[in-house]
Amino acid sequence: MPTITVQMLSGYSKSLKQRIKNTLTQTLSGILDANPDGVTVWLNEAPSENYQRGFSSPQPGAEPTESAEDIVRNFLTAMENRELSRAKTYLSDDFDMVFPGNARFSELEQLIDWAKQRYQSVSKTIHTITTSYGQDSITVTCFGELSFIFHEDQPLQNVRFCDVFELKNHKICHQEVWNDLAEIQRLQSQ
Repeated sequence: MPTITVQMLSGYSKSLKQRIKNTLTQTLSGILDANPDGVTVWLNEAPSENYQRGFSSPQPGAEPTESAEDIVRNFLTAMENRELSRAKTYLSDDFDMVFPGNARFSELEQLIDWAKQRYQSVSKTIHTITTSYGQDSITVTCFGELSFIFHEDQPLQNVRFCDVFELKNHKICHQEVWNDLAEIQRLQSQ
């Protein structure tokens, strides 16, 4: 029965503390192949006046308002609804994306112009999202299915996709997109 103890300054929200506990439980149960119900996480909080580094007592850091998964979900929803100004709020200044066929874009408008030539609309059904934490970035991977409406009003559903997002400072800086659209279209044309 593994136990993790975290010493932290008091003042963080209940939802952030729950995210910390959930993430640590998932990580340790995955590494040890342990039942999550057997993992114990303790958050020991202390007021800032009980802590000192050097000659100062720091305050709790800025708390992110959204998790990395929420940022990705909200970005994808905004893109699907063509709310480009909202979608841009989730992107870093140096954002770039790569789509199948090595189509590369640094502006959402470039992606929209490219997609207009291919289909009328696309929607995503996300089945699984996984989040991994690196030293200076967070990677969020989405798996699911796409549904398309092509220019001839022809629908196409159940196209597998995988999107991989890299986030830094709570902003999406890179997106890699993979899907089976070309393969399904090739098979349908035979």
